[in-house]
Order: sequence, then structure tokens, then C-alpha cells
Amino acid sequence: MTLRVRAVIVMERINWLAWLGPRAQLFMFLLILTESAKQRSWLGPNNMISGTSPSARAMTSFARVGDDLHLFGGYDAADKNDLYKFDPAKLSWTSLTNVVRGDVPDARDSFGLEAHGGKLFIFGGYYGPGGHHDLWTLDLATLTWADASGRVGGQGPGDVYGHGF
Repeated sequence: MTLRVRAVIVMERINWLAWLGPRAQLFMFLLILTESAKQRSWLGPNNMISGTSPSARAMTSFARVGDDLHLFGGYDAADKNDLYKFDPAKLSWTSLTNVVRGDVPDARDSFGLEAHGGKLFIFGGYYGPGGHHDLWTLDLATLTWADASGRVGGQGPGDVYGHGF
């Protein structure tokens, strides 16, 4: 079973997110610290989290953009190329899969995901028979995907997966 956990500071609180493997239920745990940091509480998948959440999956990643967290792809019996946003202030998921424009990156897992300058960057990843070595951007203002592989100079690495930025 794969368990991927990452801590991100959002809105001066510490938030932990964890996803269990494809046969397990999606678990998301948020450790909310109050401003005084004296009161702590855990929120699980059925405790006040609303919206359309991602399916249970492994080998995915998320990136912080402002106060929101964006999640792309992963594996849940098949590789995914869907996109979700989590708003920790509202404790709510939103699917962005059907509102993005442009060519969408191929489904993948074990990729690098990072946010910078109003964009999400996805690099590499794994799918069925092998790896990717492409670079994609999502402009968060227009929600438009673009393949940036041809705009990067120099010799890049070959197929890469299981990495981060």
C-alpha cells in the first residue's frame, strides 16, 4: 500500500494531507492549529469537508497556490489526469477537470508538481508502459493548459518519475 504525506502551511495553520493506495478510501487529515496554537483538532474525510473530492488514489501530488491546494493526477486502478482544488478556509473540494482549457497532459502518476508565478508546472511522471519527460503548465488565471516541453532549451533528462521539484 502506498501512502504519500506532505505538510503545507496554509493560512498560518499546518495542514497534513494523506492519500492511501487505490484500494483504500481517500483519507484527508487536516491538523488545524488555532492562532494561539493551544487547541488542535483532526478533521477526517467525513468531518465537515464538502464538495466533490478526488477518488482514492496513490502516487499523486499537490501544490499550494495562495491559500488553496491543487491536486493533479495519480493512480486509482488507472492513471488519472484530473485536477482538483482544495480551499482550507471553506474545507471544500472543487473539481476543475471540466473547466480547464487547452490540451490536457496525459494521465500519469509519480510526477513532479510545483506552483510558481500564477502557474502550475508538471514534469515527467509514469504511465502504464513507461515514463514521461514532458513539461506542462497550467495558467491559473485562465485555467489553460500548455505543453511547455518545446520552449525549454538545453538537454533535458529522459523519462523521469517518482521525483519532486
